[in-house]
Amino acid sequence: MPLLKRPCSRVDCGGLIPGITTPNVDPVRSLNLTLDLPLPSTALNRWIIDSATDFAIIATDREGRVTAWNAGARLILGWSEEEMLGQTLARIFTPEDAASGRVDTELHEALIAGGGTDERWYQRRSGERFWANCQITVLRDDADNAIGFVKVLRDRTEQKLATEGLSGSQSNIRLLLDSMMEGFYAVDTEGVTTLCNAAFLRMMGFAREEDVLGRKLHDTIHSKHPDGSHYPVTDCPIYTCARNGIGAHVSNELFFPVNGAPPLPVEYRVIPIISGGEHRGAICTFVPVAEERNASERLKLALDAGAIVGTWVWDVPADSFIADDRFAESFGLSPELCRSGLPLDQVTASIHPEDRGRVGSAIEDALARGGPYCCEYRVLQSDGVYRWVEANGRVELDGEGRALRFPGVLLDIEAGRVAEAERDRVTALLRTFTEAVPGVVYAKDREGRFLIGNRGTTELIGKPPAEYIGRTDLDVLDDRVEGERIMATDRRIMESGVEEQAEEEVRLPDGRPATWLSTKAPLFDDAGAVIGLVGSSVDVTARKQAEAAVRELNRTLEQRVAQAIDERQQIEEALRQSQKMEAVGQLTGGLAHDFNNLLTGMMGNLELLQLRIARGRLDDIDRFVLAAQGAGRRAASLTQRLLAFSRRQTLDPKPTDVNRLIGGMEELLRRTVGPGNTIEVVGAAGLWAANIDAGQLENALLNLCINARDAMPDGGRLTIETANKWLDDRAARERDLSAGQYLSVCVTDTGTGMSPETIERAFEPFYTTKPIGQGTGLGLSMIYGFARQSGGQVRIYSEVGSGSTICIYLPRHHGDAPVAEIEEASTRRDSAHGQTVLIVDDEATIRHLVDEVLEDLGYTVIGAADGAAGLKVLQSGARIELLITDVGLPNGMNGRQVADAARSLRPNLKVLFITGYAENAAVGNGHLEPGMELLTKPFTMEALGIKVGEMLRRSDAEKR
Repeated sequence: MPLLKRPCSRVDCGGLIPGITTPNVDPVRSLNLTLDLPLPSTALNRWIIDSATDFAIIATDREGRVTAWNAGARLILGWSEEEMLGQTLARIFTPEDAASGRVDTELHEALIAGGGTDERWYQRRSGERFWANCQITVLRDDADNAIGFVKVLRDRTEQKLATEGLSGSQSNIRLLLDSMMEGFYAVDTEGVTTLCNAAFLRMMGFAREEDVLGRKLHDTIHSKHPDGSHYPVTDCPIYTCARNGIGAHVSNELFFPVNGAPPLPVEYRVIPIISGGEHRGAICTFVPVAEERNASERLKLALDAGAIVGTWVWDVPADSFIADDRFAESFGLSPELCRSGLPLDQVTASIHPEDRGRVGSAIEDALARGGPYCCEYRVLQSDGVYRWVEANGRVELDGEGRALRFPGVLLDIEAGRVAEAERDRVTALLRTFTEAVPGVVYAKDREGRFLIGNRGTTELIGKPPAEYIGRTDLDVLDDRVEGERIMATDRRIMESGVEEQAEEEVRLPDGRPATWLSTKAPLFDDAGAVIGLVGSSVDVTARKQAEAAVRELNRTLEQRVAQAIDERQQIEEALRQSQKMEAVGQLTGGLAHDFNNLLTGMMGNLELLQLRIARGRLDDIDRFVLAAQGAGRRAASLTQRLLAFSRRQTLDPKPTDVNRLIGGMEELLRRTVGPGNTIEVVGAAGLWAANIDAGQLENALLNLCINARDAMPDGGRLTIETANKWLDDRAARERDLSAGQYLSVCVTDTGTGMSPETIERAFEPFYTTKPIGQGTGLGLSMIYGFARQSGGQVRIYSEVGSGSTICIYLPRHHGDAPVAEIEEASTRRDSAHGQTVLIVDDEATIRHLVDEVLEDLGYTVIGAADGAAGLKVLQSGARIELLITDVGLPNGMNGRQVADAARSLRPNLKVLFITGYAENAAVGNGHLEPGMELLTKPFTMEALGIKVGEMLRRSDAEKR
């Protein structure tokens, strides 16, 4: 049979657990055994497991009942396999762990994770407790079903004690501890006792050390306050130090011996155990209050037993002082002399002269009374330097009280003394610093107890530091509600780990209320855990009172300011009214002037025409008619410009290709500006379309080119440029527009330019810089009104002598502009075919005029003076192909409402709006429905006939 040399990955437990295998993890592999054997048999498996006597290997079923128990388990725990088969694992756990359900928890967690490891205290058959680490593995059958567990334990008590910082010579440690008069015990971070001395056992009434180790003793020896109230373990400074590393010095508490002796008033100190940079628990030393003993340095000894630098035994009657080599080295003596024995005076000669008398007195006192001895002093060592040591021993007396033997140990406390000096220096520096800080500065531990406080803290609390250090706000404040509130805030900050700043209303010791601005922040240890809280507070009562006074002043000030603002607004309103009236006066003055000129021309020519006809002189009368018509057209143009400036002209917007529009009128513009000026058109590629009234844009461009021509009397260059513009929020605000996409049409000249004053007034109606008779002052105002009514803007960029650029910004239309179709029929008047037209207008002269024109063209015309009359005609069932209606009608219905009502009666009815002044909303804000069109007053009769013919012709075509 070939030999296999490998760790077993799968163990047949054979006689230990017949027929069951444990995949992945086995006890033998856990012990790091490597077998150089044939594949193991059942008996061999059992022999291997039983030979591992340093390990307790236990198998159980799923409920935790023992099914197998190896020889190591018998040796470590004390029970035989026969005694344990069928018993539960709870038997080997400590009573407190068994009561807490730790066994079931361990099995459940292992079942979920497939196994686990742990370290804790266990209990032998004798009742002795021991520290062990364990590994638990789930047992599975061949179908991979969980059927039990394997638990492997190893006794690690000695290593546990070593990690608590108590390593070194066990005999020296025990000698040191048992020589102490103070009671001493150590606990781990869970409060479980790991070490104690003889004084502790004696004072607490325990018979054996085994009765103490591995137990949590708080509820046994420290469960009540001196007043008899319950003492929760979470409030215990010993437990707090064990968990959080916060030391304490406590007086006037009670320890309760377990042997029924009276409660023992004690003073104790508790400090953390730090080993390898890690927090391991706490050490507590105590003395009965009646014994005035200082236990601080005993804590140092218990923490660092490695500081022992010598041991001695003095035969007092023979005056023979025997010491080890380390003692000899510490005292600068000959090791041979120390081993053979030498007089005490020769030993004490190495003690510092300043300390020698005190040491002698302490020795004499110990010899006289017997018992413990402790003294600190400086000793001259072999390198010629004095260093601090501490001698601890015990004088043994005979039956007559004479000193016989004086053994002891020597401790190196130089580092402690240096550390104390540094601590005292830092503490003094910290106190000086905190005292120098204005206001209140303090620190608290995790339980809210004051650790330090400056003068401001003392003054605020109204009690000396001795009465609040180590106590909580609830303990020291007379107002318990205030104390609870402050502690609740402190707990919230420590639990959240976040700094807070808030104003707190407090009551000073003399009863006066005050407001404090407090900043509180969590205090962290090196591992990042919250161990307390630091805070500072400043009295802001005076500031708050000043703020209240300022608020009151502001309240009355606001009233006065509001009154002044109201008066200013009234003055500004009066100024605006004055400016408005001035503008109205300028507008009406200019309007009256221009219209009087035009009316004079019309009326004069009509009178001459009337006289010629009355006298029968019909020759050459056409020139009077043409002159009157020309004056009327100029009046119509003036009206349109005024409406454009006021943004009340009726527009007919359509998607427009602006580049194509400019190209179509380029020749006209060149003739307009004359041969002395050159025109350059720069059209942007891919220019967006604009939804505008093309005729109005043409008019605006023509006006801009005329202005540019007049600004270049000696000739120059005129550039028309288009571009797409993305305006962000800033650029849009600069142009008084909403952010978005626009196209710009800019006209630039090389003329005389404008001053800032001229630019400011350029859009005012009738404002002009041209000589009298050469301009109306309405060109730019009309352009401004058109741009604003189209959703855009106009901006002027100019400097005197540097030319001008005027840009029209128009919103982008999302879509393409249709190509205009040229209809020959649109330039001629068609004859009617018997169609009926309904005219609704409140002006009788217009109704009769339209009636005459359309009847001459062969249409049947029905007239109505308002919307109600028009609707009655439509409801009568009369044949009507076209509705012509004024937009502004009396008696509650405008033209658009009449059209909508007519469409509800006759959905395909064609509608022609005629208007001389209209709100955009009346005709749909420029968005007319199919079959609706617009004709602006004043219009020529020829234009009316052409528009009516076009609409009815399209209607006939749609019917076909």
